[in-house]
Amino acid sequence: MNYEHALASAREEAHGLGEMLYGKSLKSDARSLVALGCFAVAQQHHSSIIILLSHPLPLQSSAFALLRPLVEATFRAFWVAHCASDEKIKNLLTGDKKQIDTATIVRELVEAVDQDSKHASFYQRVWPELSAYTHTYEEALSPWLRGQDIESKFTNEELLALLKRVSLLANFIKVGVFSLLAIPDAA
Repeated sequence: MNYEHALASAREEAHGLGEMLYGKSLKSDARSLVALGCFAVAQQHHSSIIILLSHPLPLQSSAFALLRPLVEATFRAFWVAHCASDEKIKNLLTGDKKQIDTATIVRELVEAVDQDSKHASFYQRVWPELSAYTHTYEEALSPWLRGQDIESKFTNEELLALLKRVSLLANFIKVGVFSLLAIPDAA
């Protein structure tokens, strides 16, 4: 699939995700509400990436920079839904204490589902690349410095990889929200 087709599919996916999640009967306990709030933020980051890439003058650097907050919001949502203590959930709402960092969230999620530790190094492998885009490190600068002029030169492969990651995260958002439905849904 070429980039233009992939972007058109991503637009449809973002629209469909929003429609699919709208109007569902959801659990209303504190844990579910906070997790759903995190999933809502993630869904908006997902849509924002697609909007930035669809802009008449595409804003690719900003789209790549939003990938890390999208991942963080998605992971935090699953962590709240399945791992966080009531005290940590309360702290997310009040901010009375230092918030739990993403490394801890990922570690607790991996421990909860990966008994043989085959994904123990996930954070160390993935986080540096996500941070590079967010903090204007090498991954963020490289596309701007590929020629004589300072202009965006993201490759189709890089943009397709971003769309693939965003699509995978959209599926995680769907699964997470559907796991918090008050009335199970066949969708």
